[in-house]
Amino acid sequence: MKKKILIVEDDLNFREALHLILVSQGIEVDIAKSGTEATYKIGKNTYDLIVSDIRMPQMNGIELLHFVKKSFKTPVVLMTGFSEIIDTLEAHSLGAAGFLAKPFGKKDLLSVLEKLDVIKSGQKSEDKKGTTNLDSLYREVDIENFVSGKNINYDIYLRLGNDNYVKIANSGDDIPIERVKMYKSRGVKSLYLTDADFRKYLQFTGNLLKAATKTQGISGVKKVNLVQHSLEVVMDQYLFTGVDETLFNHSKEIMSSATAVLTKDATAAGLIEALNSHSDFLFSHSAGVCMYSIMIAQKLGWNSPITLERLGMGGFLHDVGKKELDHELLNKPRIKYTAEDTRLYESHTQRGLELLSTVTSVTSEVLAIIQQHHEKINGYGFPAHLVGNAIYPLAKVVGLANAFCNLVIKNPDCPGFPVPEALKRISTICRDQYDEEYLAALIALFK
Repeated sequence: MKKKILIVEDDLNFREALHLILVSQGIEVDIAKSGTEATYKIGKNTYDLIVSDIRMPQMNGIELLHFVKKSFKTPVVLMTGFSEIIDTLEAHSLGAAGFLAKPFGKKDLLSVLEKLDVIKSGQKSEDKKGTTNLDSLYREVDIENFVSGKNINYDIYLRLGNDNYVKIANSGDDIPIERVKMYKSRGVKSLYLTDADFRKYLQFTGNLLKAATKTQGISGVKKVNLVQHSLEVVMDQYLFTGVDETLFNHSKEIMSSATAVLTKDATAAGLIEALNSHSDFLFSHSAGVCMYSIMIAQKLGWNSPITLERLGMGGFLHDVGKKELDHELLNKPRIKYTAEDTRLYESHTQRGLELLSTVTSVTSEVLAIIQQHHEKINGYGFPAHLVGNAIYPLAKVVGLANAFCNLVIKNPDCPGFPVPEALKRISTICRDQYDEEYLAALIALFK
């Protein structure tokens, strides 16, 4: 028997396009130009599926969904867009059978019809076989820091539950930042991109950061926030896919812009509050070490852009070797470590060196920072127990920034001390572990 679908759409051109696609699939199609007309037809006819726009005059798609769910069992697919993101969440909670992001193509429509068994696929998809975990194919972006603009070149999705994602914006759409802010204020916490598009987003944020460094009208606070978000996107990519040549080169470009921003616009005290507000302490720590390493170096009079870029990269990636350590171990206070826990933890410097050594564009300076950032000038560091000037100077700076961030940024070992308390601890308890000149430069940041 032929399947019968009701199209509910007030736009004539879009109605006719849908009609042609569905008829070409051997489907019987009925048309309603409004939600009100649809309720009349639903009461008189039996449909296998209702495909309705969300935004319509008189009776919108959400109101129509309420009507259908109350008295009928007909599945409803809603045509939505980024502007209807809140309605999409409500529709999902009401039991909408599926969603289509306008404008959509024939392939998108047929994919939804296949999933609902309205049409038969020649070959079952991986999703139907249950062999693909959709959660592994999408990447979360915190809406707090989401960077949008005109003609975005990636699709945007909303996560409705485990393995359930709906496209809410297509590549090429215009998404004003004001709309993003509105959704944030209404409780939407995250948006999602496919893994392939996440790299495009990384490049987009990098280009935006580069442009921001040359724009006079953007405040220093906004520029530093953009640095933090750009680093967050980079770190997420490192943790998700690992280190490769393309990603490292993207990182270098972002680090170059980040260095320019931190040189002119960052305040040492202001960074701590921003980093402590982040939910992931591992990211906050890496970003903090990167930023404070650059600022310490500037206080030392190290102003070469190449030196600062390498220092920033080393500071940001100093803990990349922790990527393969168990999260339970990383979230465990060091005081509770067993001997085996300590051995595993201390292996992260060597593992980081091994990971980055596979990328040809990683410089020897960055590799030295990765390997030596836990060395102490008194010889009680690891892995090689180097003493004094045997430690690479940039690694000394990163090691000091690392110790400082361990004290001021909340983590499993520390609640996050006020800056004066953190500096006092480093200056007294740990004084023989760090170069006096470098320690003086750190203290000078907060005077």
